[in-house]
Amino acid sequence: MALGWLIGTIAAAILGTTFAILIATMNKKVVRDYKGNIDFKKSDIYYYWTR
Repeated sequence: MALGWLIGTIAAAILGTTFAILIATMNKKVVRDYKGNIDFKKSDIYYYWTR
């Protein structure tokens, strides 16, 4: 039973680290101009018109 816990802990640590790295690299950069508005030409985000 101790071997199963050890393998499970190692697998969870590897998966957690992998997901943390993936989420961190997918963070999008938002660039704002001098008025505080989002500059969509320099930003990494996509703009969706909602209304």
